[in-house]
Amino acid sequence: MSSYAIGYLGKWEWIEKYLRIKRETIEKWHNRLYRRGAIFALLCWVPGVGDIFAVGLGLLRANILITAIAMLIGKFLRYVVWGWLTGLVF
Repeated sequence: MSSYAIGYLGKWEWIEKYLRIKRETIEKWHNRLYRRGAIFALLCWVPGVGDIFAVGLGLLRANILITAIAMLIGKFLRYVVWGWLTGLVF
């Protein structure tokens, strides 16, 4: 949720200025990410890209309750799978 908060505090102008991404590209990805926000929030546990998804959801001002619940479910399932795999090995 801290990555979500960082995105929430961000501004579109900063992305254009510092990352040199065109406005059209930002709007295209905005539409894709906004419609599938909960799915991306479920994938926030993935190393490397998970934080990018969380920042993006914050930047888009996605529903904080849905985002938090989806992140919780995704991370919980990750630990369930790790626990299951650990049980199989030992």
